[in-house]
Amino acid sequence: MFDIAVIIPCYNEASKIQHTFDVYFNYFLKNALYTDKKIAIVLVDDGSQDETAKIIERLKLFSNDRIAINTISYKTNQGKGAAIKRGCALLDAKIYGFTDADLSFWPELIENTLIYFNEYDLVIGQRANKVASGYSKFRNNISKLLHTFGNLFFSTSNLDTQCGFKFFKHNVAKNILSQIKQDRFSFDIELIIRSQQAGLKIKSIPVAFTHQNKSSITWRDGIRYILDAISISERLNKIKLKQNLIYLFAISTFISFNMYGWVIFKGFFFSDDFTWLWYGQKINNSLIKMLDFHMSTFYSPVLNSFYSIMYYIFHYNPAPFFLIGIIAHILVSILFGILTWQLSQSKLITFTVVFLASFAGNAYEPIVWIGANMHSFVTLFILACLTSYYHYLLTKKNIYLIPAFLFFILAIGTKESAIITPALLLLLSVYYKLEQKKIIFPKTLCLFWSAIIFISGIYAYKQYLWQTNGIWVKSNVWIINIISFFRIPLIILDNFIPISFLRQHLTTLSAGFLWLFSVLFILFVLYTFKRLKLIWLSFLWLLIGISPFIFFKTESWWEPLASRYNYLPRFGAILVIATILHYLIINNKSRYIISGLIYFVIITTMAQIYFATIKITSEYDYVYNTGRSLVQAMKKINEINPKKIIVQQDHPFPANTAHIVGVAATITSVNENNIIFLQKNEKINLNNEDVLLYWNHQQKKYEIKQNK
Repeated sequence: MFDIAVIIPCYNEASKIQHTFDVYFNYFLKNALYTDKKIAIVLVDDGSQDETAKIIERLKLFSNDRIAINTISYKTNQGKGAAIKRGCALLDAKIYGFTDADLSFWPELIENTLIYFNEYDLVIGQRANKVASGYSKFRNNISKLLHTFGNLFFSTSNLDTQCGFKFFKHNVAKNILSQIKQDRFSFDIELIIRSQQAGLKIKSIPVAFTHQNKSSITWRDGIRYILDAISISERLNKIKLKQNLIYLFAISTFISFNMYGWVIFKGFFFSDDFTWLWYGQKINNSLIKMLDFHMSTFYSPVLNSFYSIMYYIFHYNPAPFFLIGIIAHILVSILFGILTWQLSQSKLITFTVVFLASFAGNAYEPIVWIGANMHSFVTLFILACLTSYYHYLLTKKNIYLIPAFLFFILAIGTKESAIITPALLLLLSVYYKLEQKKIIFPKTLCLFWSAIIFISGIYAYKQYLWQTNGIWVKSNVWIINIISFFRIPLIILDNFIPISFLRQHLTTLSAGFLWLFSVLFILFVLYTFKRLKLIWLSFLWLLIGISPFIFFKTESWWEPLASRYNYLPRFGAILVIATILHYLIINNKSRYIISGLIYFVIITTMAQIYFATIKITSEYDYVYNTGRSLVQAMKKINEINPKKIIVQQDHPFPANTAHIVGVAATITSVNENNIIFLQKNEKINLNNEDVLLYWNHQQKKYEIKQNK
């Protein structure tokens, strides 16, 4: 057995390795400290393309009875870590170490290293003042960034994990190295993490080094290091969700306010917003009215309460409404992150879904339109129900079934689309069964499901009665037909790649080709990752999420869902992307494939943001100003105090007259029955006591006219 074995991995080091070898060989040969020790120098050619293999083969001739020179060569480059592992496996030694082939670290450092092995198992170098040692400022900053990244992911106590000077005992070489899966530059960090988890003692010591400008390490290696570090973190760094909640909150808050914070200052009420405010005024914080009032066939005690309280406190100030909408979106993103953590136990998947969910993408409407916030509210309650329920499955603590049930009640009290909640609960139950191989149904869980099914049945029956007699069903705006099912692949594709902007440019033929591409895309993903249960859950989530909305009447069969209807289903698409990314990184798949997926996510996310921005700036700037104009006109009418308000038929949102009644009823003293809507081309002679409200198309604002 050797006392010390120094492994020197080499890759295209023909111009340097002779000099490095001479320095180390002469150091061991002439230093009296090693006179009675057996030394091994192992030179490993890691698939070099130059003359490295020939040079190190000649160096074997320097072997003597005290210093053994060993060489290993192979044709395919496998990485620094692989070279070190093969070098250590070649022979037995009490102490192993490795250093760089470019003589960044001089052998005199070994003397200071050996004194620590009475107490420590692993001694690693800590580089200082890299700029003074020859690093450029740019390279130094990149090194610091990677250093910080590693410490953030692994809590490695600010260790210089990538320092190329490390020594360790025999037990580390034989027990730890064999477990290491990383073969390239992230080999070092896995060595440290596995040693920490094995309870081994680690010592860091300051080392002087000289940076060689012709280093073979490139920026691609930095990217590779980050991906490998993520992989190691996912496999080894078991952390608790509580430790990361603050990061999830910070990410979601930062993105959400940067993307949508402007609506607090520039947004305004329009269309259905005024109708809800009108209902809020009529309810006047009466508990009975909150529970009983219907908006047409739409029954929502939660929204009744919300608008009643908000109108009472803020009246016509839209800023608090938008602020609450953004906060709801932040909470939705975080809750979906928590649910994702419960399902995957993956930090990478969790952070990815929170990051992507915060952008909202093609599901932006619930944040920029107050009247659409019911979609974010109902999603918030559904996710809270699902998160509580799955936590019960994981912990078997009955207490979590109580919030799960209460959030279910809040969900169905917010919007009728919450009827899909039992299907999502069942989906989670099946996933848990497949993951855990068993599921027990104690009395409390049976009681929970009995209550969910009973209430869902009553609610579905009530909704059937309300909607059957409602305007949406009677006017065939919502109707079940076979054609609607053909929209499903396009709706799913739209949640990955924004295709809604193509709607008006498609013909039946081109839409058919796009539909075929959508089907092939879905089948390709499902087949390629068929063993990943989370992928199947994600696609089923998408299908369940869009099911209440695919039957809305559209101008063409290929039309995807409106933005607000994608708010809940979109999380399924996000989970698909995050799961695939996780799988590729963890299984060390081709970096080109991983990079391609990352580029795909970046491009599609930016495309969704781009088209959403175009839509918002072109449409919502108009509708916000429309709302302001309507309020200003009603304030003038209130000063005049007419007997009747005559409304010209040609105005924005002509199919919706309730919002004009609503804003008139809340701002003016005119009775609701005295608000008259003209038919198309209908003429009327104004009385002196009446006011005409009309839309000025040139100036794009509401104006009034009197008969003076």
